[in-house]
Amino acid sequence: MIEAVLDASVVLKWFNTAGEQHLAQAQHLRASFERGELLVVVPFLLFLELLNTGARRWKWDGPRLERWAQLLTQFGFEVREPSLPAVARWAGPPHRV
Repeated sequence: MIEAVLDASVVLKWFNTAGEQHLAQAQHLRASFERGELLVVVPFLLFLELLNTGARRWKWDGPRLERWAQLLTQFGFEVREPSLPAVARWAGPPHRV
């Protein structure tokens, strides 16, 4: 299984596609994750960033944000602070997933 450290800019494209750049790459990662081929590692900060975007940019109300928070906790990401070498490998030149 491939392991990837994803940031909010990628994960946001899994939920809102309107006007997003690099959408095909993000959707490819989601499909790999859903097939069980990709282990997504995220720092806890990712959830704060996602909820903040829902509130500030998308103007979601409290109940919708709470439902999304619940969904995010069930999504199956591995929450841990990734090592800097792991981040460097993922942030490097593009590779196939």
